[in-house]
This record gives sequence, structure tokens and C-alpha cells, in this order.
Amino acid sequence: MKKQIITITVIIFISILGGTLYFFDDYLRPPYGAVIKEELLLKAPKEKILESKEIDWIEQKEDGTIENKGKIKKYDYISDKEVPVEKGEDISKRTGNAKFFKKELTEQGQVYEGRFYSGTPFIKQNGKWYQTETATTSIEAFDEQVKPTLINRLKIYFARGALATELTPVYSGAGDGRVYRAAEATWTAARDTADGDGANTTETASHLNAAYAGAAYYCDRNFFPIDTSALPDDAIISAADFVVVLDDQVGTADVGLIQTSQASPTALAVGDFDALTLNTPDEGATRLNFNITETKTFTLNATGISWISKTSYTLLGLRQNHDIDNVTPTENNDKIIRMSEYADTASDPYLSVTYTEPVTGEERHIMSPITF
Repeated sequence: MKKQIITITVIIFISILGGTLYFFDDYLRPPYGAVIKEELLLKAPKEKILESKEIDWIEQKEDGTIENKGKIKKYDYISDKEVPVEKGEDISKRTGNAKFFKKELTEQGQVYEGRFYSGTPFIKQNGKWYQTETATTSIEAFDEQVKPTLINRLKIYFARGALATELTPVYSGAGDGRVYRAAEATWTAARDTADGDGANTTETASHLNAAYAGAAYYCDRNFFPIDTSALPDDAIISAADFVVVLDDQVGTADVGLIQTSQASPTALAVGDFDALTLNTPDEGATRLNFNITETKTFTLNATGISWISKTSYTLLGLRQNHDIDNVTPTENNDKIIRMSEYADTASDPYLSVTYTEPVTGEERHIMSPITF
């Protein structure tokens, strides 16, 4: 009897202590009472952080020069914003980076439009889809806010059932961005060098430039790796569009759609600067004028459609006409394009693919018109 009383007393004590630590854990962690600046606070509870990595904090000034301000932490998190079912969407086909919309039903099969985004912008939890977002903070602030104390681990353990995702997230937009050469003495040095001066994947809106500014030459190339493996193996692709939003622009320049060969679709490195055909590359669509800020739609030609992969990533890129044609620029031609890091997916670059899922045998007979 005495042992039972002692056991019950210990359990009660541990419960009270555990409850106290649970609610005051953030204040008990060293540095005790530390205040983190508001702009460095995480955008979501630590339990909703999906992925993080250290990256260079690159900033491009108005005169075109580049400044590396050191390392920062970039992270993906699950937001509280639900992603509703859109009109005509076949929700059963939705994946972490794609939505599918039913179009017409033909004798050949069901026609769909698939919209494919970079990274994993959608996460499914407990039957609901949520938007993922990307943010940055200092390394110190990030580490302090996600420090894995014993009580933190218990919180995560007991919350795991509610927070469990039904997808394995890929770092959102990790492979999209720009690789650039900056402040070179000649156009040849800016354009023809194998490696870039830097690779930037943090910008919500990325530079696309082939320019002469401040007595120096600059060349930026944009990369858009998009996972299109959710396309059926037997899909018959009839059309495709690549859509981007031009956020701001300077100068006069057209932009061409090309295929890249970046080393990793989930990362971007300085060595990817020449991961493309440098001179007279095949172009996947008619060049577009980027002198007016608006949504730009590249309608893919037969060559562009042939680049679409049904089993892996479709690797697309954008280059300015001066870069493609090797014409020395005489002015600043900076085009600012919204990337996957831009809040929400309304402005994210995406590839729209129209295709037919063919039907055979009995299915075709059922769909065929009855004649007498």
C-alpha cells in the first residue's frame, strides 16, 4: 500500500512538473529570457518547419553590383492557409507540386490540364491541403528557436499525429533561381565563362539581366526545374505553356525559353551557369518582349513540348536576347521575375500541360456513339 502511494505521488509530481515545463519551456531555455528581434522570428511553430539550409545572403544594388552579406538560414514551413479545390480540378490527382483540371471528354480519352510548380508548394495533412511558404532568418535566431530540448521533443512527439504530412517534402523551389556573372570588364568575360560568380535561390523576385551598367558587364540566367513525373506514362501531350510574372523591368530586351542541364533539380550552383547550349540554342517558344510589367506566357512549340519529362524533372531556363545571340549590350536590361519563393502560388512560375489520357478496349466502346 505504501509503495502504491509513493508511486501515485511520483506520477502526480512528474505530471505537474512536466506541465509546467511544457508551458514555460521557451523561457527556460538558455539564453534565459533572450529576446529575438521581430523580423527574425520564425513564421510558424518549430513543429511546422519542413526543411532548412544555410545559404549566401546575396543582394544586388541599384548600380548592378553584387554584395554577399554572409550566411543566413532559408527554411520552408507549412502555413495555415488551406489550398481549396479549384473549379474543374480533379482533387484526387493533386500532388505536392501539381493540380489537374478536367477538360473535354473525347473518343480518344479524357483531356486534362496539369499545372506543375517548382518544389512542393502544397502539403496534405489529415485530408486537407495547406500552402507551404519560404522564409529566411539569421542562423543564430533559427537555431535558438528550434533548439531540441527534452520538452521540445515531447511536444513534437505528442503533436506528431496532428502534424504528420502525407507527402515527403522537397525543398520548395530549391532548384529555381539565377546564376550570374557580375561587374566584368568585357562582355565575353560576363557571358562565356563556365562558372558564375554566384547562385541565388533566396529572391522572391529574381533578376534576369544582360547589361552594361556602371562601366561593367553583367549576365544573369534563370533556371526553372519542374517535377512533371506525375504525368501518366501514356499521356499524349498536345500543348503546353510556361507562365511567369514580370514584377519590374528596365531597358529594352526580349526573353527566350531554353532547356537547361543543371546538375541537380533541387539545388542551384555556380557551376550551372553554362548548363545550357551557349550559342544558337534550341528555343522552346517564340521570344517574348519583357518591356511591360505583366504575366508572360510562353506557348511551347514542338521542340519545347519534347523537353517535357513524364518520369522526372523538366528543366527550363530563361535568357535575354543579348545573351542568346551574343550581342554586346549597351544599356541596363534588368528584368525582375517572380519566383517560387514569392508568397502564395498566384505569382509562382508554372508549366501548364494539356494532355489526353487514352482509352482502349471496352472503355473506348462505351464512349463511342451508338448507331442503328
